[in-house]
Amino acid sequence: MKQLLVIADPLGFEQRAFERALSLAKMTSARIHVAILCHESLAMLEHSDFAVDTAVVKQDLLAIREQWWQRYLDKNPPPLEVTYEAVWDKYLHHWVIEHCRERHYDLIIKTGHRSEQLFYTPSDWQLFRKAPAPIYSVNPTVYKHNKVILVALDLIHKQEQKHRLNKQLLEQGFQLAVQSDAALHCCYAIKIPTLIKDMDLIDIPSHTKNMEKQARELCQQWLDDYDIDQQSFHVQEGKPWQVINTLANKLKAQCIVIGSMGRKGVPGKLIGNTAEKVIHHARTDLLVIKPD
Repeated sequence: MKQLLVIADPLGFEQRAFERALSLAKMTSARIHVAILCHESLAMLEHSDFAVDTAVVKQDLLAIREQWWQRYLDKNPPPLEVTYEAVWDKYLHHWVIEHCRERHYDLIIKTGHRSEQLFYTPSDWQLFRKAPAPIYSVNPTVYKHNKVILVALDLIHKQEQKHRLNKQLLEQGFQLAVQSDAALHCCYAIKIPTLIKDMDLIDIPSHTKNMEKQARELCQQWLDDYDIDQQSFHVQEGKPWQVINTLANKLKAQCIVIGSMGRKGVPGKLIGNTAEKVIHHARTDLLVIKPD
Protein backbone atom coordinates (compact mmCIF):
# COMPACT_ATOMS: atom_id res chain seq x y z
CA MET A 1 0.00 0.00 0.00
CA LYS A 2 1.34 3.38 -1.04
CA GLN A 3 -1.61 5.78 -0.77
CA LEU A 4 -4.20 5.78 2.02
CA LEU A 5 -7.25 8.02 2.25
CA VAL A 6 -8.51 8.59 5.79
CA ILE A 7 -11.92 10.03 6.60
CA ALA A 8 -11.33 11.98 9.80
CA ASP A 9 -13.47 11.34 12.84
CA PRO A 10 -15.41 14.35 14.18
CA LEU A 11 -13.33 17.05 15.85
CA GLY A 12 -12.81 16.47 19.53
CA PHE A 13 -13.25 12.69 19.24
CA GLU A 14 -10.59 10.01 19.24
CA GLN A 15 -9.15 9.78 15.73
CA ARG A 16 -9.45 5.99 15.44
CA ALA A 17 -9.39 5.88 11.63
CA PHE A 18 -6.21 7.95 11.48
CA GLU A 19 -4.55 5.86 14.19
CA ARG A 20 -5.39 2.66 12.33
CA ALA A 21 -3.99 4.16 9.11
CA LEU A 22 -0.71 4.95 10.86
CA SER A 23 -0.40 1.38 12.14
CA LEU A 24 -1.15 -0.07 8.69
CA ALA A 25 1.25 2.27 6.91
CA LYS A 26 4.30 1.61 9.09
CA MET A 27 5.79 -1.23 7.07
CA THR A 28 5.18 0.29 3.64
CA SER A 29 5.79 3.97 4.53
CA ALA A 30 2.56 4.78 2.74
CA ARG A 31 1.46 8.37 2.29
CA ILE A 32 -1.69 9.33 4.18
CA HIS A 33 -4.19 11.94 3.08
CA VAL A 34 -6.83 12.96 5.61
CA ALA A 35 -10.20 14.31 4.49
CA ILE A 36 -11.96 16.42 7.11
CA LEU A 37 -15.58 16.46 6.01
CA CYS A 38 -17.68 19.42 7.04
CA HIS A 39 -21.24 20.51 6.35
CA GLU A 40 -23.61 22.72 8.27
CA SER A 41 -26.99 24.10 7.29
CA LEU A 42 -26.63 27.82 6.62
CA ALA A 43 -30.23 28.39 5.58
CA MET A 44 -30.92 30.48 8.66
CA LEU A 45 -28.09 32.85 7.76
CA GLU A 46 -29.26 33.12 4.16
CA HIS A 47 -32.70 34.28 5.30
CA SER A 48 -31.64 36.41 8.25
CA ASP A 49 -31.94 40.18 8.52
CA PHE A 50 -28.17 40.47 8.79
CA ALA A 51 -25.89 40.79 5.81
CA VAL A 52 -23.96 37.50 6.08
CA ASP A 53 -21.81 36.13 3.31
CA THR A 54 -22.34 32.37 3.60
CA ALA A 55 -19.27 31.71 1.42
CA VAL A 56 -17.11 33.44 4.03
CA VAL A 57 -18.78 31.46 6.81
CA LYS A 58 -18.00 28.21 4.97
CA GLN A 59 -14.36 29.18 4.57
CA ASP A 60 -14.14 30.08 8.26
CA LEU A 61 -15.62 26.74 9.30
CA LEU A 62 -13.22 24.85 7.03
CA ALA A 63 -10.28 26.87 8.36
CA ILE A 64 -11.25 26.01 11.95
CA ARG A 65 -11.14 22.31 11.11
CA GLU A 66 -7.81 22.55 9.34
CA GLN A 67 -6.34 24.50 12.27
CA TRP A 68 -7.61 21.85 14.70
CA TRP A 69 -5.97 19.13 12.63
CA GLN A 70 -2.68 20.99 12.46
CA ARG A 71 -2.68 21.33 16.26
CA TYR A 72 -3.50 17.62 16.54
CA LEU A 73 -0.54 16.69 14.31
CA ASP A 74 1.73 19.08 16.21
CA LYS A 75 0.84 17.31 19.46
CA ASN A 76 1.08 13.84 17.88
CA PRO A 77 3.82 14.09 15.22
CA PRO A 78 3.30 11.23 12.74
CA PRO A 79 6.32 9.21 11.58
CA LEU A 80 4.99 9.27 8.00
CA GLU A 81 4.02 11.85 5.41
CA VAL A 82 0.53 13.16 6.19
CA THR A 83 -1.45 15.72 4.22
CA TYR A 84 -4.96 16.91 4.95
CA GLU A 85 -7.76 19.05 3.59
CA ALA A 86 -11.10 20.24 4.90
CA VAL A 87 -13.97 19.59 2.50
CA TRP A 88 -17.46 21.07 2.40
CA ASP A 89 -19.90 18.42 1.22
CA LYS A 90 -23.23 17.20 2.57
CA TYR A 91 -22.77 13.70 1.21
CA LEU A 92 -19.51 12.03 2.22
CA HIS A 93 -19.70 9.23 -0.34
CA HIS A 94 -20.18 11.67 -3.25
CA TRP A 95 -16.98 13.50 -2.41
CA VAL A 96 -14.97 10.32 -1.78
CA ILE A 97 -15.98 8.73 -5.09
CA GLU A 98 -15.21 11.87 -7.08
CA HIS A 99 -11.92 12.44 -5.27
CA CYS A 100 -10.82 8.84 -5.89
CA ARG A 101 -11.45 9.28 -9.60
CA GLU A 102 -8.82 12.00 -9.66
CA ARG A 103 -6.29 10.33 -7.33
CA HIS A 104 -5.46 6.67 -6.79
CA TYR A 105 -5.76 5.19 -3.31
CA ASP A 106 -4.99 1.65 -2.23
CA LEU A 107 -7.30 1.86 0.77
CA ILE A 108 -10.01 4.10 2.22
CA ILE A 109 -10.09 4.04 6.03
CA LYS A 110 -13.08 5.22 8.03
CA THR A 111 -14.54 4.60 11.46
CA GLY A 112 -17.67 2.56 10.85
CA HIS A 113 -21.30 3.34 11.57
CA ARG A 114 -23.12 0.08 11.01
CA SER A 115 -26.84 0.62 11.32
CA GLU A 116 -29.16 0.61 8.35
CA GLN A 117 -32.90 1.11 8.03
CA LEU A 118 -34.88 -0.36 5.16
CA PHE A 119 -35.00 2.71 2.93
CA TYR A 120 -32.16 4.74 4.39
CA THR A 121 -28.61 4.20 3.20
CA PRO A 122 -25.90 6.00 5.18
CA SER A 123 -22.61 7.01 3.63
CA ASP A 124 -20.88 3.88 4.93
CA TRP A 125 -23.16 1.63 2.93
CA GLN A 126 -22.82 3.76 -0.19
CA LEU A 127 -19.04 3.49 0.11
CA PHE A 128 -19.17 -0.30 0.55
CA ARG A 129 -21.17 -0.56 -2.66
CA LYS A 130 -19.63 2.13 -4.85
CA ALA A 131 -16.17 3.21 -3.69
CA PRO A 132 -13.39 2.53 -6.24
CA ALA A 133 -10.97 1.29 -3.54
CA PRO A 134 -11.28 -1.24 -0.69
CA ILE A 135 -12.90 0.14 2.48
CA TYR A 136 -11.28 -0.50 5.85
CA SER A 137 -14.04 0.06 8.41
CA VAL A 138 -12.65 0.63 11.91
CA ASN A 139 -14.86 -0.71 14.68
CA PRO A 140 -15.99 2.25 16.81
CA THR A 141 -15.90 0.09 19.95
CA VAL A 142 -12.56 -1.17 21.26
CA TYR A 143 -12.52 -4.92 21.88
CA LYS A 144 -9.69 -7.09 23.07
CA HIS A 145 -8.38 -9.04 20.07
CA ASN A 146 -5.61 -11.31 18.93
CA LYS A 147 -3.31 -10.72 15.97
CA VAL A 148 -5.54 -12.65 13.57
CA ILE A 149 -6.85 -11.71 10.11
CA LEU A 150 -9.88 -13.76 8.99
CA VAL A 151 -10.65 -13.98 5.25
CA ALA A 152 -14.18 -15.07 4.31
CA LEU A 153 -14.26 -17.09 1.06
CA ASP A 154 -17.11 -18.14 -1.24
CA LEU A 155 -15.74 -21.30 -2.81
CA ILE A 156 -18.25 -23.70 -4.37
CA HIS A 157 -19.26 -21.28 -7.08
CA LYS A 158 -18.81 -21.43 -10.84
CA GLN A 159 -18.80 -17.69 -11.51
CA GLU A 160 -15.38 -16.51 -12.67
CA GLN A 161 -16.00 -13.19 -10.94
CA LYS A 162 -16.38 -15.00 -7.59
CA HIS A 163 -13.16 -16.92 -8.24
CA ARG A 164 -11.25 -13.70 -8.93
CA LEU A 165 -12.76 -12.06 -5.86
CA ASN A 166 -11.58 -14.94 -3.65
CA LYS A 167 -8.07 -14.39 -5.00
CA GLN A 168 -8.31 -10.66 -4.24
CA LEU A 169 -9.50 -11.36 -0.70
CA LEU A 170 -6.62 -13.71 0.03
CA GLU A 171 -4.07 -11.31 -1.44
CA GLN A 172 -5.41 -8.35 0.56
CA GLY A 173 -5.71 -10.48 3.69
CA PHE A 174 -2.14 -11.69 3.27
CA GLN A 175 -0.81 -8.15 2.87
CA LEU A 176 -2.79 -6.99 5.89
CA ALA A 177 -1.48 -9.89 7.98
CA VAL A 178 2.12 -9.10 7.00
CA GLN A 179 1.70 -5.40 7.72
CA SER A 180 0.12 -6.00 11.13
CA ASP A 181 2.27 -9.02 12.08
CA ALA A 182 -0.86 -11.18 12.34
CA ALA A 183 -1.75 -14.81 11.62
CA LEU A 184 -3.82 -15.37 8.48
CA HIS A 185 -6.94 -17.56 8.74
CA CYS A 186 -9.66 -18.16 6.17
CA CYS A 187 -13.12 -19.69 6.35
CA TYR A 188 -15.91 -21.06 4.20
CA ALA A 189 -19.53 -21.60 5.24
CA ILE A 190 -21.51 -24.53 3.82
CA LYS A 191 -25.03 -23.20 3.43
CA ILE A 192 -27.86 -25.72 3.37
CA PRO A 193 -31.29 -24.17 2.71
CA THR A 194 -33.68 -24.36 5.67
CA LEU A 195 -36.36 -26.03 3.51
CA ILE A 196 -34.03 -28.91 2.69
CA LYS A 197 -33.13 -29.28 6.37
CA ASP A 198 -36.77 -29.21 7.47
CA MET A 199 -37.86 -31.79 4.88
CA ASP A 200 -34.93 -34.08 5.73
CA LEU A 201 -34.13 -34.51 2.02
CA ILE A 202 -30.42 -35.23 2.45
CA ASP A 203 -28.04 -36.72 4.96
CA ILE A 204 -26.73 -33.41 6.30
CA PRO A 205 -23.60 -34.71 8.11
CA SER A 206 -22.55 -36.71 5.02
CA HIS A 207 -23.29 -33.79 2.68
CA THR A 208 -21.34 -31.40 4.91
CA LYS A 209 -18.37 -33.76 5.02
CA ASN A 210 -18.32 -34.08 1.21
CA MET A 211 -18.61 -30.32 0.74
CA GLU A 212 -15.77 -29.71 3.19
CA LYS A 213 -13.58 -32.17 1.30
CA GLN A 214 -14.31 -30.36 -1.99
CA ALA A 215 -13.62 -26.97 -0.40
CA ARG A 216 -10.27 -28.08 0.99
CA GLU A 217 -9.25 -29.59 -2.35
CA LEU A 218 -10.23 -26.40 -4.19
CA CYS A 219 -8.32 -24.26 -1.71
CA GLN A 220 -5.16 -26.34 -1.40
CA GLN A 221 -3.18 -24.36 -3.97
CA TRP A 222 -4.19 -21.06 -2.38
CA LEU A 223 -3.32 -22.38 1.07
CA ASP A 224 0.12 -23.33 -0.22
CA ASP A 225 0.59 -19.98 -1.99
CA TYR A 226 -0.22 -17.97 1.14
CA ASP A 227 1.38 -20.36 3.65
CA ILE A 228 -1.90 -21.16 5.42
CA ASP A 229 -2.01 -24.49 7.22
CA GLN A 230 -5.10 -26.71 7.24
CA GLN A 231 -5.83 -25.84 10.88
CA SER A 232 -6.17 -22.19 9.86
CA PHE A 233 -8.72 -23.00 7.13
CA HIS A 234 -12.11 -23.32 8.81
CA VAL A 235 -15.07 -24.99 7.10
CA GLN A 236 -18.41 -25.05 8.93
CA GLU A 237 -22.07 -25.60 8.07
CA GLY A 238 -24.44 -22.71 8.68
CA LYS A 239 -25.57 -19.33 7.48
CA PRO A 240 -22.44 -17.63 6.10
CA TRP A 241 -22.77 -14.39 8.10
CA GLN A 242 -23.28 -16.34 11.33
CA VAL A 243 -20.37 -18.69 10.65
CA ILE A 244 -18.04 -15.76 9.85
CA ASN A 245 -18.96 -13.65 12.87
CA THR A 246 -18.99 -16.59 15.29
CA LEU A 247 -15.56 -17.71 14.10
CA ALA A 248 -14.21 -14.14 14.25
CA ASN A 249 -15.40 -13.88 17.85
CA LYS A 250 -13.88 -17.26 18.73
CA LEU A 251 -10.52 -16.33 17.21
CA LYS A 252 -10.80 -12.76 18.55
CA ALA A 253 -9.81 -11.63 15.08
CA GLN A 254 -8.67 -8.05 14.65
CA CYS A 255 -10.15 -7.81 11.16
CA ILE A 256 -12.52 -9.68 8.84
CA VAL A 257 -11.73 -9.47 5.12
CA ILE A 258 -14.89 -9.94 3.10
CA GLY A 259 -16.04 -9.42 -0.48
CA SER A 260 -19.10 -7.53 -1.58
CA MET A 261 -20.76 -7.98 -4.96
CA GLY A 262 -22.41 -4.60 -4.41
CA ARG A 263 -26.05 -5.32 -5.19
CA LYS A 264 -28.06 -2.15 -5.64
CA GLY A 265 -31.67 -1.05 -5.56
CA VAL A 266 -34.65 -2.43 -3.66
CA PRO A 267 -33.77 -6.16 -4.09
CA GLY A 268 -30.37 -5.59 -2.53
CA LYS A 269 -31.95 -3.57 0.26
CA LEU A 270 -34.68 -6.09 1.03
CA ILE A 271 -32.65 -9.28 0.70
CA GLY A 272 -29.22 -7.96 1.68
CA ASN A 273 -26.11 -10.04 1.17
CA THR A 274 -23.57 -11.83 3.32
CA ALA A 275 -21.24 -8.84 3.52
CA GLU A 276 -23.99 -6.55 4.77
CA LYS A 277 -25.12 -9.03 7.43
CA VAL A 278 -21.56 -9.55 8.59
CA ILE A 279 -21.11 -5.78 8.80
CA HIS A 280 -24.29 -5.44 10.87
CA HIS A 281 -23.10 -7.88 13.51
CA ALA A 282 -19.28 -7.79 13.41
CA ARG A 283 -17.41 -6.87 16.59
CA THR A 284 -14.16 -6.24 14.79
CA ASP A 285 -12.62 -4.14 12.02
CA LEU A 286 -13.70 -4.96 8.47
CA LEU A 287 -11.93 -4.79 5.13
CA VAL A 288 -14.62 -4.79 2.43
CA ILE A 289 -13.50 -5.49 -1.14
CA LYS A 290 -15.43 -5.38 -4.40
CA PRO A 291 -14.41 -7.36 -7.51
CA ASP A 292 -11.90 -5.61 -9.78
